[in-house]
Amino acid sequence: MIFFSTMIVCLSGIVSSNTDKRQLLLFTQNKDTGLAGKQLAIWTEAQAEMQERDLTITVITGNELLYKKYKVDSQTDFTVILLGKDGIEKLRTQNLLTANKLFALIDAMPMRRQEMRKKEKNQ
Repeated sequence: MIFFSTMIVCLSGIVSSNTDKRQLLLFTQNKDTGLAGKQLAIWTEAQAEMQERDLTITVITGNELLYKKYKVDSQTDFTVILLGKDGIEKLRTQNLLTANKLFALIDAMPMRRQEMRKKEKNQ
């Protein structure tokens, strides 16, 4: 699989709702083709920015329990859900999610603003 150390790609697994990471859940029938493949390529190109924002990626294919838990139609070929560090859903889309849109959304979150201030202070 094509990912770097701080990102996690699972084909089916348990997604934790309490974590110190923001989570991108990619629900797809086939991670290598169509929108899913394009989406993963976009995120791969932005790996440094994603690491900075404490993002992990979980690719979910065929896990009925997770499809039900997150209320995703199992017939849908592409759904992205962003979970904040608090485990609460922040975004859901069935369209490609550009890195700029993702980062703008995260950077506007209070917890992320606090992280940025803390980082600035420590430099």
